[in-house]
Amino acid sequence: MKKIIIAGGSGFLGKALTSFFVVNNFEVIILSRSSGLQKNEQINFIQWDGKTVEPNWQQALEGAEAVINLSGKSINCRFNATNKKELLTSRIDSTKAIGNAIAACQQPPKVWFNSSSTAIYSNDATTANNEFSTTASTNFLTELTYQWEAAMQQFALQKTRKMMMRTSLIMAKNDGVFLRLKTLTKFLAGGKQGNGKQMVSWLHVDDFCAIVLHLMNNETANGVYNFCAPQPISNAALMKTIQQKINSPIALPAPAWLLKIGALFIGTEPDLILNSTNVISEKLRLEKFAFKYSTFSEAIIELIGR
Repeated sequence: MKKIIIAGGSGFLGKALTSFFVVNNFEVIILSRSSGLQKNEQINFIQWDGKTVEPNWQQALEGAEAVINLSGKSINCRFNATNKKELLTSRIDSTKAIGNAIAACQQPPKVWFNSSSTAIYSNDATTANNEFSTTASTNFLTELTYQWEAAMQQFALQKTRKMMMRTSLIMAKNDGVFLRLKTLTKFLAGGKQGNGKQMVSWLHVDDFCAIVLHLMNNETANGVYNFCAPQPISNAALMKTIQQKINSPIALPAPAWLLKIGALFIGTEPDLILNSTNVISEKLRLEKFAFKYSTFSEAIIELIGR
């Protein structure tokens, strides 16, 4: 049975990937800070601290098809000095630990996937960015992403392909950002956020998992990939689609000033909603990857469940 290692695999995306690979008859080993997690014949857990290379988990990498690093503090927080430091160190430390562990392997994993972010691209709502775009934002998340990817790029691994997953908003029925947006809409607060013109790049969780497998099987694939559906959508159109699908009679908008006040109370950054992420994947298009959900109108049918 082929083996997959998922670091930080007890979160939303880790659970989705675990289920996906189990169905596809892989053994999954999850590196997690949590202890006492339920294991079975196809799923095992190894405790790690996210920064130290230890023999028990380093040896698990031997002969693996892939190692997937999803570790890092959630960006859903205020960008104060303490959180900025933890956001950076949690990503850099785990990336360096994985890289050093792979370098010590006799039979290293064939592929190393490391999380990254579409926040590296320009906030321009009018022009779609792809893997070959050269324009970038000038904010904390952009700098975070540059340093995050640089931590991976420093490793010259002859036998392991390196994939940087610049991931957009991942949509799933019962978890993640879509669940929060649906809840807002049910409580009549599902109108546009800010001016609603900011673009939202997104991806259904089923396509996220399928892209990982596609890149594993494509032996020429390497480097940066945008994990995004082919058609970004404006914030206003996205919220309108949700409202119509759940038959909400009212969708009250949230102007920028209100979002900024609300963000203070819930401990997050309003720019996570107000900034544009107009991003597509030119590389997946060239490779003719077949998305299950190319448009948000297609995805919403499965996400709502009726």
